[in-house]
Amino acid sequence: MERAIDELVDSLPKNTQFILPGLSMDSAVLHVARTAVRRAERCIVGVKEAVDIGPDILIYMNRLSDLLFVMSRAVDEVDAFCQDVN
Repeated sequence: MERAIDELVDSLPKNTQFILPGLSMDSAVLHVARTAVRRAERCIVGVKEAVDIGPDILIYMNRLSDLLFVMSRAVDEVDAFCQDVN
């Protein structure tokens, strides 16, 4: 997953502005998924003292959220390119 994140980040222009979520339907779906992952991450943090949860699960959830964010940026870039071409 880390490699996929790095490759996508390297392929995208440097982000210098706030990103508006949901510029396209595909991007919006990825942002909704990212929100669900963040919510799950907060739930895990809330129960981790009562339940034996290894630290790897929180690292995984965090990286999954980052992957979904970068994927949404990539989708927006492809959509912008396609609009410019058409």
